[in-house]
Amino acid sequence: MHLSYEFGVNITSGVEKAPKTKGSIRTVELHPLAIEAIEILKTTNYIDKKRVFVDPKTMKDYGYADGLRKYIWKPTLDNLKIPYRYPYQCRHTYASMMLTEGKNPMWVAKQMGHSDWGMIRRIYGRWLL
Repeated sequence: MHLSYEFGVNITSGVEKAPKTKGSIRTVELHPLAIEAIEILKTTNYIDKKRVFVDPKTMKDYGYADGLRKYIWKPTLDNLKIPYRYPYQCRHTYASMMLTEGKNPMWVAKQMGHSDWGMIRRIYGRWLL
């Protein structure tokens, strides 16, 4: 199954606005494990058509990233006994998983919004062997 997610809106301090650069507007192919997780999430009340996670108390999207981190991210990591990681670190997990699967480094760079694959080469070089 192929599923992608389009990045085209940022939420900063509870306000939706366009990304800073055109390069930030992109469609990203999801890893099969992410697709599986979203399919499971669809069986709950914690997802809607606009956002992956909604506040279970209000059934509305989180206006601030702090709420998502406090009520979803951190408790999930705690329940799984995983040391805290900032959500931003998921970018690194995504890149390393895609490179491990043999995806083209330039493709991975574009998925991550980079203009060339220099960052991929420097940071993820060990997955390119």
